[in-house]
Amino acid sequence: MRNGQRGNTRGVLVGPDAYRLIAEFILSRIDHELSSLVGDKVVGAVRHVDDYYIGLKTEHDAESVLSTLRELLATYELNLNDQKTKIYSSLEPINDLWAQRLRRSVRLNRYGISHDEVEVAIAEAVDTCKNLSSESPIKILLRSFDESKIYSSSHWEFVEHNLQRIAQKHPHAVDYICLLVAKRHALDLQVDLDGWKNVAESVVRRALALNHDHEVLWMLWLMVVLSIEVNGDMVDALLSSRNSHIGAFVVQAFVDGHLKRRPRLGLGSALSSVDSNWLTNLVARSQGYSKANFSGLFASEFSHLAERNIKLIDFEFHTNKIKNESRAISRTRYGYDDDSDDGSDEFFRMPGMIERPDLNDIFGN
Repeated sequence: MRNGQRGNTRGVLVGPDAYRLIAEFILSRIDHELSSLVGDKVVGAVRHVDDYYIGLKTEHDAESVLSTLRELLATYELNLNDQKTKIYSSLEPINDLWAQRLRRSVRLNRYGISHDEVEVAIAEAVDTCKNLSSESPIKILLRSFDESKIYSSSHWEFVEHNLQRIAQKHPHAVDYICLLVAKRHALDLQVDLDGWKNVAESVVRRALALNHDHEVLWMLWLMVVLSIEVNGDMVDALLSSRNSHIGAFVVQAFVDGHLKRRPRLGLGSALSSVDSNWLTNLVARSQGYSKANFSGLFASEFSHLAERNIKLIDFEFHTNKIKNESRAISRTRYGYDDDSDDGSDEFFRMPGMIERPDLNDIFGN
């Protein structure tokens, strides 16, 4: 794990599926220890990924169990997010009323949407987002757009302009926005390519400066899917991030013919199988970008995969699949579940070790 996150011993890397499994192993152990220590006090409990919901008989019991949970997490160098950790009376609603109200106000009938309804839905979501200092209202709006198939409606031009503004102000909604735009493109409907080029370049520049690789990857993916040129200066900036996922994306984009200039990766004569650049190295070798041999502990395993020309990143896979899917935003993969980020409050909540949607549909088998 340390090799995968530049020597950092705290937390679990966000994104790759392997780390999701590692995080689950850790939290399952914590569940077992917590149950052994205070299970007799718990009326009922559920853990959804890294969110805890624990019911107790009294407030005193709640404080005691909360203290025990903190101590257990500390043994694994994990911490509760105190700003999101609360003790509620059993009479209080668990789900926020604002989320229920917003869902009603942004729900659009796909068979008869008026311009005013779309405009009000956007205004309601943006205003709620501002008042709550949360991006969950924006995601509820984008799911409503998906359910109403807004990407194939006559209101798309108006919606698209708003999506371009939202993408620049609400980075945690970038993935949903990219999926909606990709769905319209997959249906062979017109997309504002110049507008998305400007948005993508703006978002990528800012995200690279802040090391927000999530937004970088999604915007790079959208540019490739829409066949928007990624110029040489942007490629150089992307590779300066030292993020292996970004490097792997750039390699695959070049191999697939989406980049005009060969990216300057400087992989060298030996491709490490154990350092933080292992993913870029594997993609480069398996796709014929580099002919260098692997080195390190897993050299033979990596060579075995590369010799079979495995394709870990498939830009066409999602585009072909999404064309026939009923929705742009999947509801069955983690990160897009209906209740995963709708603003529901919790009794106890851990900070997100796996808090952002990853690129499951983009990284192929």
